[in-house]
Amino acid sequence: MSDQTNMSEHMPALVPSLTVSDPRQTLEWFERLGFRTVFAMEMPDGTIGHCHVDRNGAQVMFGPACADSRPGATGVQLYITLRGEHVDDLHERARQEGLTITMPPTDQFWGDRIFNVVHPDGYTFIFAEHVRDVSPEEIDAAVKQWADAAVPA
Repeated sequence: MSDQTNMSEHMPALVPSLTVSDPRQTLEWFERLGFRTVFAMEMPDGTIGHCHVDRNGAQVMFGPACADSRPGATGVQLYITLRGEHVDDLHERARQEGLTITMPPTDQFWGDRIFNVVHPDGYTFIFAEHVRDVSPEEIDAAVKQWADAAVPA
């Protein structure tokens, strides 16, 4: 168990919290992506009742389902911007770990390079690296091109 002294001083204003089917497996999954444990609350039976992980400032909390929640969420995606590291390196780590990658590193019109990895309960994590600055005019042109391509002829 981690020391919680003065933890609220260091907490970001927003930390997503996920309901998962297997908190211990989820902790191992995050470790495979280079997250470290900030806090793990072990229950008397040895299961994890709540966990908080961090990867260079990107923080996530998770725990088991309670009476008013269930694991997994269709459509939930978490966008994590990497700082001081390359998305291609993390993608390679995820690939070597055998994690489910649904999109390889791809440059996006808004200037980020991203890849997607899916947690066993269906949550999509999008890891991003800012690779180039894009002008408002370039964004507008790219959005128009994307919208035109999305409309059926």
